[in-house]
Amino acid sequence: SSSVNIVRLDRNLIWNLDTAKKEYTEMSFAEMKQMMEEAKAEMAKKGSVNPDDIKFSVSMETPGAKKEINGFATEQKILHITGQIPGAEGAPSEVAITADMWVAKNVPGYEELRAFQSGFAKKLGIDPSMFHSAGGMAQMMGGSMGQLAEEMQKLEGYPILMDMKMEISGVEGMAGMPEGMEEIDMQAMMEAAKSGDMAALEKMQADMEKKAKEMEANQSSSGGGGSMTITVRHEVTAITTTGVPKVGFDIPDGYSRVEMKMPFEMPSHE
Repeated sequence: SSSVNIVRLDRNLIWNLDTAKKEYTEMSFAEMKQMMEEAKAEMAKKGSVNPDDIKFSVSMETPGAKKEINGFATEQKILHITGQIPGAEGAPSEVAITADMWVAKNVPGYEELRAFQSGFAKKLGIDPSMFHSAGGMAQMMGGSMGQLAEEMQKLEGYPILMDMKMEISGVEGMAGMPEGMEEIDMQAMMEAAKSGDMAALEKMQADMEKKAKEMEANQSSSGGGGSMTITVRHEVTAITTTGVPKVGFDIPDGYSRVEMKMPFEMPSHE
């Protein structure tokens, strides 16, 4: 199904519309903040590492290289993040993230986008700079978010092209990962959870449980900690601006409200 989000900063609300079913869910900013806090508390309850306790070193490199990408004049900026995540047995995992970004200053609509992101971020009590394209890294930054925010301010524009590489080493149980595990689409899972598509979520969960069992079967033969490398490319091919139609940003006629279904609990394996 097709999903549409309407964010009302003036009413502190987020509506998610299912255009196929003509249904919508409603979440207040207060409820979203509560969910974030509950997720953090749940991690601590299960003995996971508290993100606020994780510390990283962050730096922004400006090599000075410039080039035109998809019609945009860009300048290269490279973000470096390194740190350690404490393990359950006391052995930390090493994390190294490099985001090679080509940033354009003159992007149509960027000032409006930045104003919206800033307003949204302030409502949620999160630093506005976390909403840059590379801002997704903030989810694992924990106590180092302030340092990341400071460095992200140095972008001074919007990333047209970003190649991000994340390397994690020393993770128990990662060696012997079965082929196909990396194919799990986490973004699709998040979208399905947000839209309440439980059929899709259940199928994804079944796939994850199957692959997790394969990992357990292989772990005994592989032994020890392993390493993992994740690469992501984000590219903006074109940007167009248009006038906003005078339709208002409200729930369309004919839509009925349904209760939001919380994402399923991720399977855990000892």
